[in-house]
Amino acid sequence: KILSRAAGRDVEPLDRVWVDVDLAVVRDFGGPNVVLEYEQHFGDARPADPSRIALTFDYQAPAKVTKVAENQGICRKFAKKHGVESLYDVNRGIGQHVLLEDGRIYPGQVVIGTDSHMNLLGAVNCFATGCGTTDVVAAWKTGRLWFKCPPTLKVVVTGRYEYPTSAKDLTLFLINKLGTDLPNYRAIEFSGGAIDELDLAGRLTLASLMTEINAKIAFFPPSPRVDAWLEGRLGRRVEQLAPDEGAGYRAKLGYSVDGLRPLVALPHYPTN
Repeated sequence: KILSRAAGRDVEPLDRVWVDVDLAVVRDFGGPNVVLEYEQHFGDARPADPSRIALTFDYQAPAKVTKVAENQGICRKFAKKHGVESLYDVNRGIGQHVLLEDGRIYPGQVVIGTDSHMNLLGAVNCFATGCGTTDVVAAWKTGRLWFKCPPTLKVVVTGRYEYPTSAKDLTLFLINKLGTDLPNYRAIEFSGGAIDELDLAGRLTLASLMTEINAKIAFFPPSPRVDAWLEGRLGRRVEQLAPDEGAGYRAKLGYSVDGLRPLVALPHYPTN
């Protein structure tokens, strides 16, 4: 549904499509390389839409050495030159979370960024993914990028948590069960009572760790609590997404959190 809207036509799993990118984000870690490559190819040419660019400073904030300060300066100068208003400098907070807090993220968007955990924004049903430098440069210049539409796994999680079990324990439990092969380049659609109980922080925790099992993105059922939080940040009503009745999936899996105890991951893999 998201990629169909962004492509302007019906999209099926495994289709390769060019889509409009709603937001292309860089951090202070990868951002300077994006700016330098952009200017190498396009000089002072204006990006397609500066309002669809964001820069976040959270990796080394404040700068710990001169080189880091210079790199952050490269990003600031680019933002000023091209009128990029979404520059989240040091002291603003952490990357994707700042974007959520500032009302830049909402369901149904296509968002890319220089962070392998960009997909944590799937917590609010935004299609977000990490990209390399050249991909972000292309999106800045043209406003578009191509994707292969991922097939979807449906994962139903039932049962109830017992204190002190948390969303992190659920996450470690699930990535241990799912492994890294089945989710590879798949969207994972979570549902079930145990998922419905998650607040936004819990959904972010689960969505963020999907990178560790090679999944492309995670999606969640609409939540009145999460929608209310988003609406407070956006200043408008949220149009939420949900799967069609009878939607097809590559696989359907079910798990229960009844009796789940706190977990830790042992070296050398998060799935352990």
